[in-house]
Amino acid sequence: MCLAGPVTTALLAPLIRAGVSGAALAAALDGAVVHEEQAGHLATWQSAEQRLPQDRLEQVRPTTLFDLASVTKLYTAAVVLRLVDEGALALDDPAAKYVPGLGAGEEVTLRHLLTHTSGLPSVTQWQAWPEDVEQRWNVVRATGREAAVGARHEYSCVGYLVTTLVLRAVAGARLPELVDRFITGPMGLRDTMFHPGAEDRTRCAATEHQSQNARGMVQGVVHDEASWKLGGEGGNAGLFATAGDVLRFGEMLRCGGEDPATGRRILSESAVGEMTRQQLPDGVEAEFEQGIGLRLGNLRLGGRSSHESVGHGGFTGTALVIDRDLHRTTVLLTNAVHPLRERLDVAPLRCELLDHVRALG
Repeated sequence: MCLAGPVTTALLAPLIRAGVSGAALAAALDGAVVHEEQAGHLATWQSAEQRLPQDRLEQVRPTTLFDLASVTKLYTAAVVLRLVDEGALALDDPAAKYVPGLGAGEEVTLRHLLTHTSGLPSVTQWQAWPEDVEQRWNVVRATGREAAVGARHEYSCVGYLVTTLVLRAVAGARLPELVDRFITGPMGLRDTMFHPGAEDRTRCAATEHQSQNARGMVQGVVHDEASWKLGGEGGNAGLFATAGDVLRFGEMLRCGGEDPATGRRILSESAVGEMTRQQLPDGVEAEFEQGIGLRLGNLRLGGRSSHESVGHGGFTGTALVIDRDLHRTTVLLTNAVHPLRERLDVAPLRCELLDHVRALG
């Protein structure tokens, strides 16, 4: 991927004016980067009530790491599909084949888990979890369904946590190692990581001040409480990355699983096909179509979305959108939950911005 030229359009200004602390935007057209922009600061608040002094503000840069939140699910799905390509997993096998004793039951398959049709609840009650991390994973394992398998489309972080248990059982490794082995390592994405180290944490955008669980200002540690309680390695959330790295990942998906920057095949065309085709059973209602991981034609990612638009958003204010008909990939990373999640609804501004990018030449 090559940079097409200098940026002259400041698309992020409305987000910053609305109160978003920091943001990064990157877009590619036919494999060439046509827009790169950063604005704002890594943090503007030191607590929920007190702003940082001017001399402690650090600008967002191309190297800034953002908490991807639920965009992590796309990387989890990609790891599953790599193992499917290798014959170690099958999407339509019961998840209990790999992790016996699942509370979800014998009927739930990996396809159900990855398309939010398992009947599992949306979130888990992490506040009541035991102290030991492995015991917490056992609570995830025991989580029962709230609905019949395949009867509803209910966005479920729990389903992706159960998927993480399947990956651990089959591959004998934790999710950070698997993402590195199958995705970020082969692509050379050195700015995509779980668990930023001490040096990398200094370039992370802060998220939320969480006084209710004594975390204080969260920066460089996963914002999602369930993933945090599970060691920061839940398949639902946990990755940090730069906008440039996420753009590379999105371009790989747009190009059918081949990394256009290196020519390496990361996923098979059939695997990407599973991610980008409608997977919901007949009669199941949803506001958008659902692939493996990816959402299809999701209007929350812009009013100009079509069936050819696929992507995912994240609770922290992140989004990856691939407009296959426009040959365009767009990444928007923000820390819109800083300093509190209730303070700002970034969704309308995100939609407007993504539509602006779609209109660029």
